[in-house]
Amino acid sequence: MKVRYYAIIGFLILVLLVNVLGVLPYIQWSSFRNADARVTVDYIVIGELHHLMNTMQDMETGQRGYILTRDPDFLGPFLHLYDMRVDELDFADDGRIVSAPFLDQSVAPAHIVDEIRHLEQKLADDADSLALVNDLRTLVDRKRMVTNDTLRLVRDRGFDDAVQNIKSGQGKAAMDDIRAVVSQLIAIREESARTMLHETDLRMASYSRFVIAGNIVLGVLLLLSFWGLAASRERAIRDRRRIERTDEQLRAFIRHAPAAIGALDRDLRFVIASDRWSSEFDSHWYRSATGMELKDVLPYLQTRDDWKQAVEKCLNGETVVVSEDKITQPGRPAVWARWELHPWGNVKGGQSDGIIISVENITKRKDMERMKDEFVSTVSHELRTPLTSIRGSLGLVAGGVAGVLPQKAQELVDIAYKNSDRLILLINDILDMNKLEADQLELNMAPHDMGMVLQEMVEANQGYADKYGVQLGLGPAPGPVSVLVDQHRFQQVLSNLVSNAIKFSPRGATVEAGYVIDGSRVRLHVRDHGPGIPRQFQSRIFEKFAQADSSDARAQGGTGLGLSIAKGLCERMGGWMYFETEEGQGTTFFIELPVYNAAETANDEDPLVDQLKKSVLHVEDDPDFYRVIRSGLEPQIVVRNARTLRDADIMIDRRDFDLIILDLRLPDGSGLSLLEHIKHKDKCPIVVISAYDIPDDIKPLAAACLVKARTPESEMIEIIKTLLGETDKTVTGWKK
Repeated sequence: MKVRYYAIIGFLILVLLVNVLGVLPYIQWSSFRNADARVTVDYIVIGELHHLMNTMQDMETGQRGYILTRDPDFLGPFLHLYDMRVDELDFADDGRIVSAPFLDQSVAPAHIVDEIRHLEQKLADDADSLALVNDLRTLVDRKRMVTNDTLRLVRDRGFDDAVQNIKSGQGKAAMDDIRAVVSQLIAIREESARTMLHETDLRMASYSRFVIAGNIVLGVLLLLSFWGLAASRERAIRDRRRIERTDEQLRAFIRHAPAAIGALDRDLRFVIASDRWSSEFDSHWYRSATGMELKDVLPYLQTRDDWKQAVEKCLNGETVVVSEDKITQPGRPAVWARWELHPWGNVKGGQSDGIIISVENITKRKDMERMKDEFVSTVSHELRTPLTSIRGSLGLVAGGVAGVLPQKAQELVDIAYKNSDRLILLINDILDMNKLEADQLELNMAPHDMGMVLQEMVEANQGYADKYGVQLGLGPAPGPVSVLVDQHRFQQVLSNLVSNAIKFSPRGATVEAGYVIDGSRVRLHVRDHGPGIPRQFQSRIFEKFAQADSSDARAQGGTGLGLSIAKGLCERMGGWMYFETEEGQGTTFFIELPVYNAAETANDEDPLVDQLKKSVLHVEDDPDFYRVIRSGLEPQIVVRNARTLRDADIMIDRRDFDLIILDLRLPDGSGLSLLEHIKHKDKCPIVVISAYDIPDDIKPLAAACLVKARTPESEMIEIIKTLLGETDKTVTGWKK
């Protein structure tokens, strides 16, 4: 790139230099022509001055020759000045002039007047020379008058008086003055000519040097330009070969890719495709999909409206991802697939050049997952029955039903009994997790007093707390309140939270439990004073088998399923679980549930459905802002909170929401990654609320885009209610 850039710069300089060298001769020629004109004028002036001087000398010579010789023919040059001849005058017998009209005229001869006028015109731009010409005019007139006076003496008195007049020296003095002025003018013009010629020589030398230097630079630039063009061409050839190699590698990579991927043009014809299309989708009648239309490769997709909408979105510049899709086709077994559509090419005005499609056949994986779940469920059921019998028998033996055991045998039985308990708890957790994932968990929902629920929890876990030397404490009850839960499952949730708090609390510490009433919801908390949850683990705490210390040497035990099951159970009962933690200070887990109102649910077949009403998911990591929005929407609308992207993904997959409020900046990433997931799965309105300016390309994806600093909370709540149909307003213009 640099070589090409320098070549272009050199070429531009070359063009500029050629233009300069082309224009410079004209400039020099104009300068030389002007100098030549001035020198020519100087020499013309010099010539005219010599001619004038000769004229005056002819006048002097003719006059004196006539007077001294008394021969009228000597007056020829003199009379020529007046355009006359000797035979036109009258002379006496002694040669004396008798009549001569010009002797009585005061006007100078026309030839002399013309010569002086010419001198004035040519020296008009030289003030000094013009002043000398004026002096010369005066001297010439004086000389003419002296000459005429002498000839008149000849006519009137005779030759002797004229000779005496000549001897007086007046004519000679006038002639000397004329000669001096003429000599001065000639010297000035000669100096001017010499100066101009010298300057011309200097300019010519400078021009010659410049031309030589310019030609040298021109030659160097030509060489550099040719070198640059050659280098640029060589680079272009290398780049083209590299692009061709890259294209070949890319085509080979796509062709042999272990998945069905390809690029489609806007007519949905394969530009390039991998060889896995035929093997993945049992289309063995062709070897390669390249050049074929997508409808011929996957004909069963063309009749689906969701597929057509996905293609249209992608051609308009959007990305579409479906993690699991069941494809059915006549006469063939159903196929599970994961597919992605990405726009490619130069996306302008919302139009892409085509689609990059990736389809992964996950049927085998789904079958394996189903078989795994069935296997785990079967094995767990088959294990739980004998393990229950084993635990019962060991409990009886350890209790002395079969008599007093020796101390060593008693220790072994106790170990076996404890481990059978652990195995049964693990199997129960696995079964619960499978039921939750398969949505097969049955709940017996009924109203229960929150105070009594917590009291039963303390009683059920007091023995476990005593074992760890930890106290269980209940905070003051704010008042009687009932929640709609499955008593057994809710105690399982609470026991999991309390047992974790006990295990991670130091001896002598207190685990506190309590609740507060917040409008139409109850917020329960379990607080410990342990080490807190490490920052790097906080985003994964509700994952299956997640543990802060997963090594074999971990001190607290457990399977890592408890919190994931507890969160799932809590959500199935219409609640929401989250936590706050500070390393070195402890952790508090919260459960929020709707308050049960018997008067509102007395006539409903399913009280939970009526209590939930319209539901909103608020993806927001700021608990205070979440509470502000929730308090403005409840009790008519139930609001759930997801503080991380992962929590939001889980909740969106498990439940349908009527509206989703999305913050763009979350602890584990950008909320933008949720947009396509939300739009494809729920097709519900999205309200983007952010503390920062929202990019323009995001606004078309949301029903409303609001910046916190520019939109009051009351207006936000009104907009959300309008989108949910709770008011009669429209949503026009909510892209702040």
